[in-house]
Amino acid sequence: MTNVQHRFGRAWRERLTVLRPTRPAASPANPPLAFRAVERVLALFVAGLTDGAFVVTERHGNGPGEAYTDGRTIFLPEQIDRYPDRAGNLRLYKALIAHAAAQVFYGTLAHGGGIDRLRAAPEPDLALELFGIVEGARLTARLGADFPGIERDLARLQQVRDQINTIEKQRLKRLRQAPEEGPHPMILLLAKVLGVGIETADMLVNEALWRNLRDERAIGRYAGITGSPDESGSKRREKGLARAGNARVRRGMVQLAWRWLMFQKESALTKWFRARTAGGPRDVRKTMIVALARKLLIALWRYVTNGEVPAGAKLRPAL
Repeated sequence: MTNVQHRFGRAWRERLTVLRPTRPAASPANPPLAFRAVERVLALFVAGLTDGAFVVTERHGNGPGEAYTDGRTIFLPEQIDRYPDRAGNLRLYKALIAHAAAQVFYGTLAHGGGIDRLRAAPEPDLALELFGIVEGARLTARLGADFPGIERDLARLQQVRDQINTIEKQRLKRLRQAPEEGPHPMILLLAKVLGVGIETADMLVNEALWRNLRDERAIGRYAGITGSPDESGSKRREKGLARAGNARVRRGMVQLAWRWLMFQKESALTKWFRARTAGGPRDVRKTMIVALARKLLIALWRYVTNGEVPAGAKLRPAL
């Protein structure tokens, strides 16, 4: 056992026993709990929980199932609104942290080569889904056995994930029953792109691609992922994203851009991104991912309107 694992185990045994489930109060609406509102609390929690082995940061995209780790940083959704009170959503954040940290200390990330083989399988989505189910059950069982104080919080997390899976299955069932109805053909076409799931395809089509936008600039402006130049006389500088478009599409495309780098490693867009970030500072990736998101949105718009597959992109069989 490494020193980090030893410190991690000791820290968990000392601190996780204080976690006790609370009953959320009844409320007609669930106000979202933003990561930034509890960032300091979560930073202190993960530092104490893992003895400084991890840090937490925000990632784009909502949903309690959307947390991951690279072995040092735990990336959490920018907001959670699954429970009607702040305490319930905060506990869900903590459960996500525990589950992500467990991937390192219980060996999930040690199977990196195996995960790459799953992505190369004839049906990679099915293979990864099955692996996720089995591995998730293993991690939950290990956490529940070693740290009983967090077991019910993990059960909450699993309940939310089950609800999400049920909704996704119902959506897919409707698409298969009426594949030619409304925007369904476009959704099914977009979902054939490896790395684009049904939920993402449904959101992009209904929020942006289904609209009658005249050209590439229009689709970029609608998503709010174009620049906002500030000009004064002979001086010209960029003030960052315009942020005047559809915030849901903008967040979804940034999230999809990161996923594109994982699933479409041989595509022209991925090679373009890596060529411009290789050897640069870490922050340049955060800047260039927005540029990639814009290029990717335009490429997907061309794909669903003209049938032009993004250069080098892999497609999966029809759903």
